[in-house]
Amino acid sequence: MFKLSLTYILLLFVFHTTIAQESINFLSIDKNTYELYQKKDWKGLIPLAKSGIKKNIDYFYLRMRLGIAYYEQGKYRQAIPHFQKALDFNSKDLFAQEYLYFSYLFSGRKSDAGNLISKFPKSLIDKLKIETKQGISGLSVFNTYTWNTDPVSADSYSPGVDTSGSQNITKNFNLFNFNIEHQISNRLTFYYGYSFLSKSRFHYSQDTNEAFLYPNDKFSQHQFYFSGSVLAGRGLSISYTIHYLNLRPNNYYTQSGFGGGQSFTLRYVNPLNNWVGYFSVNKESGLFNLGAGLAYSNLNEQNQFQKDLILAFYPLGNLNLYTVSKISHQSEFYQNKQIRQHFIFDQVVGIKLFNPLWIEMNGTFGDITNYTDKGGLVIYNEMNRIKSRMAMNLIVPIIDKGLEFYVMYEYQENESYFNSTTTTTLDFFNPINYSMQNLTGGIKWKF
Repeated sequence: MFKLSLTYILLLFVFHTTIAQESINFLSIDKNTYELYQKKDWKGLIPLAKSGIKKNIDYFYLRMRLGIAYYEQGKYRQAIPHFQKALDFNSKDLFAQEYLYFSYLFSGRKSDAGNLISKFPKSLIDKLKIETKQGISGLSVFNTYTWNTDPVSADSYSPGVDTSGSQNITKNFNLFNFNIEHQISNRLTFYYGYSFLSKSRFHYSQDTNEAFLYPNDKFSQHQFYFSGSVLAGRGLSISYTIHYLNLRPNNYYTQSGFGGGQSFTLRYVNPLNNWVGYFSVNKESGLFNLGAGLAYSNLNEQNQFQKDLILAFYPLGNLNLYTVSKISHQSEFYQNKQIRQHFIFDQVVGIKLFNPLWIEMNGTFGDITNYTDKGGLVIYNEMNRIKSRMAMNLIVPIIDKGLEFYVMYEYQENESYFNSTTTTTLDFFNPINYSMQNLTGGIKWKF
């Protein structure tokens, strides 16, 4: 009797399972998802529509309902593949094109949104009031002021070594930056930039015959960069940057007086030219953006080779919360010999506090020396080592005006060395720890 009852229960379970599976058919999926769509029951619609797709029930209206369900909840990145699939079924549908366009924009995929416009009919372009002209499409201006909170005293300074070399400690500097965005086509964008840095620093140098100490040595630097980004495929972008730095440090030497007169010190500017090249590939995939980059540079009479891996994560499917993690491996060479290799980790967390205010918190940890950042646009060529940096950035976009305002505060822990050079090696002595703080203000204007 027990065996018969058990057999009956198992048969009943199999029967109901079979009925349930058979009930998931085209008519039931279409009817029920449409009813949920009309009720705006997005949370009920999503699992039902996905269960139909798993059963190979897949068609234009089901994808549109599923995409709209995600879109209405602000989950734009989850909505994107469903609008893309809907357009695979019907590439001319204006509603699918419009929804996909705004899903791209609201998830930060502006290149994909720009490329999609090329497929829009004039009626949709006019409806959305999109300007498709090419040429100069944006400008940005930034200024950074940095100051030392632990200044070194010239009276107490001593390098502690007798070899030739020098030591520098930054007192303060001002960095001005101007950038232009140039839209070549829907897929190709160029960027041009110029920066000017003016620095005051503590400078000490010595050789076997003489020594110089200048508590307020002046240093300047000009920078020019060119960058290009091409959308190679859906969600796939390739970028490249060439960054030129013209350093203008002061050099000093002693000139003996004529006829045995008193000697005097002469100063002259010795321009140095440095280059940085950066190449990167980025791929959008659902809630993630995966990237890899390679940099080669010849900063401060050394050669650097840097490899980056980057992972951006948008857990809510929009820009209200995001993280960007980057790990870099850097190898540095001096006179064709590897002198250093190390890892650097950078983390960004962005949060929308309220409309229209975002806050970004950023930390970088490791030996930040001759380091290439932001796809080759930012170069840390300070001769001293930055051991860590922490920053907080406030972003205020005014979308209808095409404007974005930025205010950033940054704190750095630095370490200065006396750099003693010979023909075959690069040695460091007399470490001095100090901290730096800076404020950056800027504006971006998108035409």
